[in-house]
Amino acid sequence: MTIIAWLFSGSTENDVHRLRLQNTIRVDIVAQNIVVEHLNEAYRQQVATEQLIPFRDVQAVRVQASGYAGILYLELADASQLFLLEVEAENIAQLMAIVLRRVVGLPEPVQRPWWKF
Repeated sequence: MTIIAWLFSGSTENDVHRLRLQNTIRVDIVAQNIVVEHLNEAYRQQVATEQLIPFRDVQAVRVQASGYAGILYLELADASQLFLLEVEAENIAQLMAIVLRRVVGLPEPVQRPWWKF
């Protein structure tokens, strides 16, 4: 599975938090790892060019709401978060998270009711 995501910014300054979402993500089922290749040159110079995350280090796959969009990210064993990509619609990001959870072998999160009685 290969996912390519681009995030274009109207601003000319390089914000590392926005640049981290420009990635190519490869999920290798045989080797049981996720390879995140950072596409933005500024991020590559400041942080890293590529990250290799073994499935055993992934604690959770989550989606953060971002206005109309959804940001897919991983919670890792060292209590850090690795933001993978921003998707145009939050429901698409949720579906991608479900697939990624199943591939990695994580349980589905507990469904919480939206009402409070």
